[in-house]
Amino acid sequence: MWLLSTQTGRLHYYSSVNDAPKYAILSHVWRVRADGGEDTFQDIQQYTTQCDARQRWGQHPRDLVSHKIGRFLQGAEDANFDFAWADTAASTRRAVRNVPPGDINDKNGATRKAFKTSKWFTRGWTLQEIIAPQVVIFVASDWSRLGTKHELASLVQDITHVPASVLRFEMDVADMSVAERLSWASRRETTRKEDEAYSLFGLFGLSLPTLYGEGSNALHRLRKRS
Repeated sequence: MWLLSTQTGRLHYYSSVNDAPKYAILSHVWRVRADGGEDTFQDIQQYTTQCDARQRWGQHPRDLVSHKIGRFLQGAEDANFDFAWADTAASTRRAVRNVPPGDINDKNGATRKAFKTSKWFTRGWTLQEIIAPQVVIFVASDWSRLGTKHELASLVQDITHVPASVLRFEMDVADMSVAERLSWASRRETTRKEDEAYSLFGLFGLSLPTLYGEGSNALHRLRKRS
């Protein structure tokens, strides 16, 4: 696996997850940038080559990455992480609705309303990304802190229907029925049909081969093994 240095933005390779150091993960909705999209793996490699070729003291790939990745690396470094991970691939998906900074506990406020309608809560892969980690920190469009999933568990439950007790690790997700776990994903969307099932493998403790092109058969395999 490849990780980004939070200090420099340079890529570091580890042969397995077990060999990798502790790292922060960015969970986000890909969005279109004016210059063509999200930073890709190839972009990061190119930034590294540019920095090395210029041989300019003190310049690193982190100085060249998009605002999103740059702020993510800065936030991860501020939280004492030396490494970070982000899924980087070319994208044509539309932007997530920005959540403005403000008081998320204000039930009539713009921040709370934008948070509740964020596309992040409608994507297939983000379901496991909110359930699995012990610590999830939500940030606004200016990267100011909105709260953790523990602090906002009741609000997140209202949005996702995932019980606050599961979000706070007071109840094991494995103790929830198959039907209930499937219901959490029923209103979520994925770009590829197969990802409707693949994005749920972790919630059911399954390790199955991904066979892109199988279409709706992926859900059939998931239900058969659940």
